[in-house]
Amino acid sequence: MALVLTIKEAASMEIQNLTTNKNTVESFLKCQRKAIDLDKAWHGIHYLLSGQAFEAEGPAGYLMMGGISLGEIHQDYGPARALSPQEVAALYGVMNLLSEDELKTRYRPEDMEEIYPGWWDPELDGEDFLYLLHYYSQLKAFLEDLVQHHKGAVVFIQ
Repeated sequence: MALVLTIKEAASMEIQNLTTNKNTVESFLKCQRKAIDLDKAWHGIHYLLSGQAFEAEGPAGYLMMGGISLGEIHQDYGPARALSPQEVAALYGVMNLLSEDELKTRYRPEDMEEIYPGWWDPELDGEDFLYLLHYYSQLKAFLEDLVQHHKGAVVFIQ
């Protein structure tokens, strides 16, 4: 089974409600709203942003580690996390600073054996990088929209 990271938009008031009333998290995750699915690219994008496989400080680590934990969600992997509008803006700011050329220099498949899903192949002539770049671009556009509308987000892996 593939681990897929999803990000759903959330207004500040919704985030406040989710953090104080955690029994509403499952219903929030099931509701229809603007969202992005990063397929299996999420961990590779985290690596491109932070240079780390797991722990990363600051906005570059927000995709995997940022925000407020909303507790364990039944049948999901790890806690859902809420990112405030300010955290969304900070993550977008980091992404906005990185050019495609900079991302290419950060992409080192020979150092990515710990990066999910673990099939990064230096022999594929850039196909894996293009896969990451595709989802990176989609994520950047999604976050830009959230920033423009002063929205936060809920991040979860399923």
